[in-house]
Amino acid sequence: MESICLVHLFHPGQFLPAACSVAQAAKLSGRNFHPRQIRLLCSNIILPHSCHENLIDTLTAMTDALGWGKIIHIDNSSMEMVISTLRNESSHNNTSHSLKEKDLKIDKTPLRKLMERLIGFEISEFHYAHNILGTIAEAIMRAYPEANHYTYGDAFGTIYNKGFHIALASGRPLEEAIEKGKIFADNPDILDSTDACLIMPVDQTGDILEKKGCMWFPNREYNRYIPISCRT
Repeated sequence: MESICLVHLFHPGQFLPAACSVAQAAKLSGRNFHPRQIRLLCSNIILPHSCHENLIDTLTAMTDALGWGKIIHIDNSSMEMVISTLRNESSHNNTSHSLKEKDLKIDKTPLRKLMERLIGFEISEFHYAHNILGTIAEAIMRAYPEANHYTYGDAFGTIYNKGFHIALASGRPLEEAIEKGKIFADNPDILDSTDACLIMPVDQTGDILEKKGCMWFPNREYNRYIPISCRT
């Protein structure tokens, strides 16, 4: 089965930082994919359903301009299967293989078999925004722990402490949110990227980026990854 670089987004505004993340990872790691081996994965799009078709058309034009392969889309019914399988697997294992153990032989778990069926490829590199709304991202990292995982952040590079962010967004007192954040930051079993590739790095609580390998994207290079048809 062919191996690809998979890029996940759930909002069209994430395309530029995602493309920059792919480019910078290739530049600094030396792992170069043929453009057709780079695939965009769309799921859980945060837009009205009526906008989805136009969104896919827009993203297709942008990926075509960069020479990327055909967009992969996971529909709601498939997402329900992913969530169910992820929960079942998580309940049987406190953690997956360490995300740093790249050379282990990975057994094909039910989750990995499902992801292979939905995506149709092996995944050797994965880029995603953040873990606040990241069910599919968590599923892919758990299914492919030997792959290289990169977060490109929210907007142009905001990294969240999930425990703190969700507690605060839920209206919990600041002191409680800080405590939730500490628990999250100190939990070694949290599935998250080992590397970050950010345009404008912002660490919400100051305790997440220090644990990642970080690659900043040079400001002068943004324009190279904006398709000509999208420039003004």
